[in-house]
Amino acid sequence: MSDDAVEIAKAKIAQYEAEIKRLEQFIEMANSLLEDRTMFERYKAEQKDNTATAKQIEPLSGVRIIASSSSPTELILKEAADVLRQEGKPMLAADIFDKVTRRGVKIAGMNPKGNLTAKFSLKREVFILDKETKLWSLAEWSKDKTQEASPDLLG
Repeated sequence: MSDDAVEIAKAKIAQYEAEIKRLEQFIEMANSLLEDRTMFERYKAEQKDNTATAKQIEPLSGVRIIASSSSPTELILKEAADVLRQEGKPMLAADIFDKVTRRGVKIAGMNPKGNLTAKFSLKREVFILDKETKLWSLAEWSKDKTQEASPDLLG
């Protein structure tokens, strides 16, 4: 086999491997979303049960009960963004995962850290990955930095 044919074959193999990785990530994300959907349906059912029970109990005066209808994914992403804001710097997904789970947020799946990364990838308008450092940051940070830059530098 000539060197050109070998290089072409290597390039094709690399393309196929990249496509396999992309599809594996897609399947992982889809499974995570299905699990989130199941958790959300359970949450809604529990809220219905709690509402029925609450109607039987006389409420305390001056106490408001606030129920959130946000999905588990929305909660996870909100907490992750809050962690990044509190840290004030880009972070590895594993570090974000650790801080989010310490707050009591549960991320389901066989690979919860990978599921968190998949959720970030779905919200590119909120989360940005630096592919060289593998650090996640908030899109709002790059917007702020651009707005703070001198007009002379922006050309």
